[in-house]
Amino acid sequence: MASRLGMYRQWPFFQATIDNAALAMAKRYVHRQRYSEMCASDTTRENIWMRIASERDRSRQAILDIVGGSELLAGTAWFQGSIEVRNPYIIL
Repeated sequence: MASRLGMYRQWPFFQATIDNAALAMAKRYVHRQRYSEMCASDTTRENIWMRIASERDRSRQAILDIVGGSELLAGTAWFQGSIEVRNPYIIL
């Protein structure tokens, strides 16, 4: 069985799929305060937020493991910078 990095480098479909996932992760912007207003219970809100944050972190790490990088979109620094500048202005 081929390694994930090998699959990423040699299989264009797999590479495009992972690159799209990396883009979606980089563009995501979760505004915690806005979402927290939807839940009246502090305990429930924290439990839900911890599950969301945990899954986000696991997904990000899986993408980084596959592409062999340390940051999302590291191969396209200009695009990474553009998204980082954009995210604070996104309102959910």
